[in-house]
Amino acid sequence: MSKWIEGIPSYSDSDVLTNKDLYKMAVDYVAEYEEGNLKLFCFSKDYDVRTGVSITGRTGYDVVYILVRSSLAPEQVKMTEFERHVLIAKSFIYGQSCYFACVGIGSKDEARRLSSLALKGDDYYYTYQGLEYVPRANYDSHEILVLQALEELGVGYYIKNADNFKKLIGDDCKLYLEDGTIVSGYNNVCSFYDKCFLGLKEKGVKTDYFLSKSDNLPALYIEYVVDGSATGRVVYVKVDDSDGLITELRYDSPLNHKISFR
Repeated sequence: MSKWIEGIPSYSDSDVLTNKDLYKMAVDYVAEYEEGNLKLFCFSKDYDVRTGVSITGRTGYDVVYILVRSSLAPEQVKMTEFERHVLIAKSFIYGQSCYFACVGIGSKDEARRLSSLALKGDDYYYTYQGLEYVPRANYDSHEILVLQALEELGVGYYIKNADNFKKLIGDDCKLYLEDGTIVSGYNNVCSFYDKCFLGLKEKGVKTDYFLSKSDNLPALYIEYVVDGSATGRVVYVKVDDSDGLITELRYDSPLNHKISFR
């Protein structure tokens, strides 16, 4: 039962559900709904909207990835082309079938639902049309190659060490740094990352990467976390269309560009 009176009550900013709260509600709802119908056995749930896979599970004998997106009624959200490409790239790499799930969330109170007001402790309706299969079809081959290269840089969405980069760096790769320095050639680029990761590890820096778009181009967003404080970098990546190896890595500052995970 909702703790709120009917209509639009007096409330503070801390009473409003965040986008992260709504996303978690949507992921939990899909997992519970599909498990309740005996269609899904959930292995894990990821509540970070930036990772590209919300639920990993099994349907029958098939391991599947599910991308979940949430919207607040009366808004409806659809999978973007970038999100579809991310799923297709993951499907090619890992061989899993991929699905999209959209969940609309709205207060059972009509006034709050129509005004898209989501309060903590309220009662909610969920609008869900089921899992939408995402086939490996009708994709931009170059964008898929870029996304595959980015995905291969780490395990899951964590970069473990410089060895993950080496597997995909081309012989003539060029690395463009923010200060204008250019590092050229496989050995030199690998040496740069060896020193970079060793230095970060010694300083206790946690490094995450996320598939994203910057200036409407596929990009790698690297986040550095030290004592809970996060800063980030954008790396634009170009790959060879024939073999998928990285030919160019170009650093830039996210402060100058709009980063999108949607």
